[in-house]
Amino acid sequence: MEILPKCNMRKKVTPAMKKYHISGEKTYEWLKNVKKYCTVFVRYFPEGFSSYDPYLFMFETDYEDFVIDLFSEIPTSPFFYKVSNKLFLFANVDRRLVKVTDTENEVPDISKLHIPLLIEDLLEKGIITSEAHAASEYYWIKDL
Repeated sequence: MEILPKCNMRKKVTPAMKKYHISGEKTYEWLKNVKKYCTVFVRYFPEGFSSYDPYLFMFETDYEDFVIDLFSEIPTSPFFYKVSNKLFLFANVDRRLVKVTDTENEVPDISKLHIPLLIEDLLEKGIITSEAHAASEYYWIKDL
C-alpha cells in the first residue's frame, strides 16, 4: 500500500523546523510542557473504534458528581465538560445498541439504548432536571 505524501504522518520534523526556524530546544521544551497547556486523553474502545457511535448528552443537575460517577461506568472512556450551568457528556456508545436495522429508517435510534432508560429514571427522581442529546459526527477517514 502506497502512502500519499500529503497524508503521510511519518514525515521527519527537521525540514519543517528548518523552514520555520524552530530550534530543537524549543521543540523539546514544548513537548516537555505539553501537559501544562493541553489535555491529554487516551481513550479505550474494547470492541474497536468502529464498533461505537459518538453521542453528546447535555444535563442540568444539582448532582454533578453523582451523574459523572454514574456515567463514568460507560466502558468507552466518556468525557465530561461544563458550559454555563449545563453538564455535557460525550460518549461513544456500542453501535449494535443504536443503529436501526430496517432499511427504511437509517437514522440512529437512541431510544434503543439503555442510557435513555437511565436518563428517564434520573429525571423522574429529580437527579437531573433536563436532558438533551444528539448523535455526533466529527471525523472523516480518507480512503487510500
